Amino acid sequence: MYHLKRALSAFMALLLLLFICPACARDEEKIGRIKIIYTEVYQAGPAVEEITGIITSQIEESEAEIAAAKEARSKGEDYTFSDDTSAAAEEAEKLRGCLAQFEDSKKLLDALSYTGAEQIDKTIDAGRAYFHKLIGCAKDLLSIVDFFLAEEEALTGLNAAAEKEVTQQYGYTAYIADMWTESGAAYESLKAIPCPAFMAQSYALYIDQIRIFQTMLETMYYALTNEDVLSAYSAQNMASRIDITLFKYGVRLTEDFNKQYGKVGERISTTIKTLGEELKANCTALIKALNQEG
Repeated sequence: MYHLKRALSAFMALLLLLFICPACARDEEKIGRIKIIYTEVYQAGPAVEEITGIITSQIEESEAEIAAAKEARSKGEDYTFSDDTSAAAEEAEKLRGCLAQFEDSKKLLDALSYTGAEQIDKTIDAGRAYFHKLIGCAKDLLSIVDFFLAEEEALTGLNAAAEKEVTQQYGYTAYIADMWTESGAAYESLKAIPCPAFMAQSYALYIDQIRIFQTMLETMYYALTNEDVLSAYSAQNMASRIDITLFKYGVRLTEDFNKQYGKVGERISTTIKTLGEELKANCTALIKALNQEG
C-alpha cells in the first residue's frame, strides 16, 4: 500500500503541474509586468526631483538677479549680469539625461503586452501615460534651454567685438566698424533661431533692438569721421534709449522663460505627481492580491 500511495502522490502532483501551474505561471507573468511598472516609476523619482530643482533654481535665481539689476539701475549704477551660459549647458545635459531615461521607460512599458485582466491592463496604460507626460515636460524645458544657448551663440561675435580694447592702433572708428559688422551678423543669426511660440512677441521686440543698435552705430561712425557734433549727440540719445529697451525686453523674455518653467513645474507637482503615487500604490495592491490568489 505504501508504494501505491507514492504512486498516487506522484500522479496527483502531475495533475497539479498540468492544471494548477499554468495559472500560477500566468499570475507570475502578471506580477512581472506590474513589478516592471513599479520599478520604472520608482526609479524615475530622482530624475523628476532633478527637473524640479532646475525649475526652482531658474525662477529663484533669475528673479533675484532681475531685482538686483532694477535696484542698481534705479540708482544710476551699472549692473553686470552673471554669465550663465555654462550653467545652461549643464542644465541641458541633465535634461537630456532625464529625457533619455523617461523615453527608455516608455519604450519598456510600450513593449508590455496586455494580460486580459482589466485592472492590470489599465495600470499598463497609466504607466505609459505617466512617462508620456514626463517626456513632454523634459522636452518643453529643453526647448527653452536650447533656445537660450542658440541665442548666446548668435551673440558670440558681437560680445567679442564689444570686449575689444580701444588703443592708439585700434581706434574708435575701427571699433565701431567692427561692432556694426558683428551686430548685423548677430541680428541675422538671431532672426534665424526657431523661437517657441509662447515668447515669439517678446523675442521679436528684443532682437529688433539689435537692428536699432546697428543704426545707432552708423550714426556714431558718421559723427566720428565727419566730426559732426549733432550726429554724436543723436547717437548718444539713441544709445540711452536702446539700453532701456534692451533691458526691458530682456527682462520680459526672462519672465516668459520663468512662466513656462512654472507651468511645467505645476504639471509635475500636481497631475504627474498624483499619477505616479497612484501607480505605485496600485502596483503594490495588485501584487499583494495576485500573491494571495496564488
